[in-house]
Amino acid sequence: MDQGQTFTISNSYNDDGKGYVAGTVIPEDKLKLFKLDTDGRWKVVNSSMVDIVNNVVYADLDEFGTYAIMGYYGSEEFDDSVFAYPNPVKGDNRVTIEFNLNSPAMVSVKIYTIIGELVNDLGSKMFGRGFQHRRYWDGKNGIGRRVVNGVYLMRIEMRDTIPGITREVILQQAIIK
Repeated sequence: MDQGQTFTISNSYNDDGKGYVAGTVIPEDKLKLFKLDTDGRWKVVNSSMVDIVNNVVYADLDEFGTYAIMGYYGSEEFDDSVFAYPNPVKGDNRVTIEFNLNSPAMVSVKIYTIIGELVNDLGSKMFGRGFQHRRYWDGKNGIGRRVVNGVYLMRIEMRDTIPGITREVILQQAIIK
């Protein structure tokens, strides 16, 4: 494809006749097109649009790749930016985990080894709408022992519940100690 050229991609879906994707609790108006990037992460295609009359999600694109339709709550309900610092962690420093919410949500933070073993559950807490909410990890496991140096995965779950539907965003990020 020549530089500057675009093409339109469209994917259809089935609805339940009540405003949701068939067999799910995902509202049709929350569908977006996502592109699989070179890091293996799905990134929202901001230009994607939903035609709920014809049950189609479409977008004008300027590059080929792997695309999928998914429910998306990022910009309206959650600002999915999460920061962990300092990273890498030196010595006995604690890690500050900072995130933003566009609506109140129950947030839980868990730390895992790279093979998926739970190291520490920092618990769940309700946070209001706003910026720069913080949780902290002291570099210790669930019984208070300092963990060895290595790579750990931080998993953050943000749940915003409205009557009959639970919306959830799960983010993972590596912490190097």
